[in-house]
Amino acid sequence: MQGVRMLQNLIANVPNLANVLILYRQTKASAGPSDKITLRQFVALLSQEAQVYDNGRIHSGRNYR
Repeated sequence: MQGVRMLQNLIANVPNLANVLILYRQTKASAGPSDKITLRQFVALLSQEAQVYDNGRIHSGRNYR
């Protein structure tokens, strides 16, 4: 949990990543009592969210310079 807290503090000001842990915990709380997350799971969630964000910013087509 200490690693998760440290990583959460590091990304607190990154708009597209700051709410990943909050959303995970809200989803798990509504599904059941356990909302614990491992550092590996948290990094995987952050990676997925970062990939979605990056894919939305890729420019392509003939008008892109």
